[in-house]
Amino acid sequence: SVSSVLSRAYDNDITPDTIFCNSVIDAYVRSGDVERAHAVACAMFRVRALGSATADGTNERAVDTQLLLSSESRALADERALGGATTAGEGADDLSSSQLDELLARAGAAKVAPDIRTYNTLLKALARQCSDTPSRNGAHRSALERVFALRAEMSSLRVVADHVTEATTIDACVRAGDLARARA
Repeated sequence: SVSSVLSRAYDNDITPDTIFCNSVIDAYVRSGDVERAHAVACAMFRVRALGSATADGTNERAVDTQLLLSSESRALADERALGGATTAGEGADDLSSSQLDELLARAGAAKVAPDIRTYNTLLKALARQCSDTPSRNGAHRSALERVFALRAEMSSLRVVADHVTEATTIDACVRAGDLARARA
């Protein structure tokens, strides 16, 4: 499992890089585990923020990835990160939030910096949520708003959108039934 790969990397003092992290995030997203994908992305953002704070004495604003998940999903992700409740298939291989931070910090901020692929993978997860959520409670609209919030964060961090970013954003709009935004 993806969790066991992370656990082995941690146990064997392997130094990850952005490609490794993006692959882990993508594997979690493909398996439908957005909470764990989010946890890895958050660790990347924390390491980047700490690296920029120590490099020049300022604290670069980290992406507010809390926008990526509903409050219920965040609570579940926080509980998992703290070693709390688990579901089928989870358990001993899961790293705590501090272990994940430690694993990524081994490489340093420059080597695990989120890039366009990181953002595109997270956008893909959100696009799926646009159609996976019941429309009667407006949750698909909330997922769509999180897509645009993440796009705004990308812009503020000077991460240039590519054709995948644009196609994924359009896909999210279509899935959420917002054809006007999809055409814009």
